[in-house]
Amino acid sequence: MPLDTPGLFALASSIDAAVAAAAQGMTIPRLPQRHVALITLAFGGFQAGMPLVGFSASPSFGSWVAQWNPLIAWALLLAVGSKMMAEAAHPVGAAFVNRESFDVLTILVLALATSIDGFAAGTTAPALTPPILHTSLNTGATTALLSIGAVIAGNRIGARLEEHRKSFGGFLLMLFACYTLASRTLGWAPQPAFPG
Repeated sequence: MPLDTPGLFALASSIDAAVAAAAQGMTIPRLPQRHVALITLAFGGFQAGMPLVGFSASPSFGSWVAQWNPLIAWALLLAVGSKMMAEAAHPVGAAFVNRESFDVLTILVLALATSIDGFAAGTTAPALTPPILHTSLNTGATTALLSIGAVIAGNRIGARLEEHRKSFGGFLLMLFACYTLASRTLGWAPQPAFPG
């Protein structure tokens, strides 16, 4: 079901990324600017790029991803959420937890999981109106802006949770993973498609 305008499509496509960014923000005791920049670039970049990849993909591969994208997103979100919960239950050294490489990997997986719908939508994009590049860039910019606000808000909420911040962030991701799967498979939310 296509959304009426590129703006509405961009906003709807950004919600998943904002939830994931908020959950990630909860788990971080301190929120350095480089972390905010990484989340902004990763979530915004994936949301802008995945529809273009879907648009250029072969029809057979595109239809396969469109069919299975709720399950793929569910598995990725559930895996990251479960990992956060496990780390909260069995904490390790602070130096390991705060490694930049670990943070980058986690954020990239979340960015991929929340942008698979964009790939599926790209397979349905019309060739001319509205231009897919314009809509994709608009979606990426909207996602980046929402992600900034979400990760900062999540970090402030996490500060109130103190030692429970990581387990709560992981639980939020696991809950969101189940909602994503149920909403798509049971028809609570429409499969995304480009406006046009």
